[in-house]
Amino acid sequence: MNKGEFGQVIRANLNQDISSANSYKMVLQPQEGDSVEKTATLGASNITVGDESWLANEYVEYTVESGILDFTGQWRRKGKATFSNKEIIGNYSRFTVLA
Repeated sequence: MNKGEFGQVIRANLNQDISSANSYKMVLQPQEGDSVEKTATLGASNITVGDESWLANEYVEYTVESGILDFTGQWRRKGKATFSNKEIIGNYSRFTVLA
């Protein structure tokens, strides 16, 4: 992805069934600056990401809005699923935003 780019989908795997959650979030954190938490949606179909297979109902997706990717360099992302009595938070994974 490029700095200032929007409309691309960012995904984060939580590696467990989160289909009954009440809400989904994507946390994006640049190497410098504050993290941002955005509303995400549940991934509804099996996909392949790199050499991994991600199962439907186990990952979240966020379509990047204008103004979010404002830092060139390393970013981290993680997904969150909130249930009525608990919250499941995935591990951070890195991605690069180019100039």
